[in-house]
Amino acid sequence: MKKFLMFVLAVAASAVTAFAQQLEDVPFNGLIVDSNGNPYTKVKITIPGNEKRTTTDKHGRFGLTNVPKDAVLNLSHRSIDDLRVPISGRKSLKIVVDNGQLTDAQRSQELEDWGFNYVRKREQSTSSGYISGEELRRSNHTDLETALLSRVSSLVRNADGTLQFRGFYSANAEPKTLLMVDGMQVPDFSGVNIKEVECVIVNKDGTSAYGLRGFAGVIEVKLRSL
Repeated sequence: MKKFLMFVLAVAASAVTAFAQQLEDVPFNGLIVDSNGNPYTKVKITIPGNEKRTTTDKHGRFGLTNVPKDAVLNLSHRSIDDLRVPISGRKSLKIVVDNGQLTDAQRSQELEDWGFNYVRKREQSTSSGYISGEELRRSNHTDLETALLSRVSSLVRNADGTLQFRGFYSANAEPKTLLMVDGMQVPDFSGVNIKEVECVIVNKDGTSAYGLRGFAGVIEVKLRSL
């Protein structure tokens, strides 16, 4: 009886441990260097359709958390021509770039072994986000709303054509996500030329600057100065 009880407890402990591991964040470590091992600093790393974004440090290192297996990393830098690197199920990547072109991208056990100790600041993936107009135009979408839908997770277009973050629906379709263009409230972004966008600021949890109007989130579009 005692052995059986010990067996049950061991199985239960194993199940709890497995469940706890499922709840834990999974680190993804990366390194960007040239063929001589020199680091690429201040490379912007984004994932299309995902809020996660980060930047390489002075050692060329970067870190993300819970990266989808089918994700594609977009690399942006003054000397890199917007490279795209598929994750392909790998848990880390050592990326080699020469003359702005990708020459190698391999999984690195050493990077994985470092875990969360590899980089202190892993990513910027809060409910707020900044998207430059340049990033939106690189999405190859010709209208702003479609570009935002492809770039901002949980943003959806309702049956009536309005944009809204998931999780704020109710019987009377209130509250609405607040849409702003240069400080002016608008019903939609259909009249905004994507070529004129300087940046977009996304606040999914709202912002105190707009009080109750921003309760269901705010999308602020800032246009280029003439």
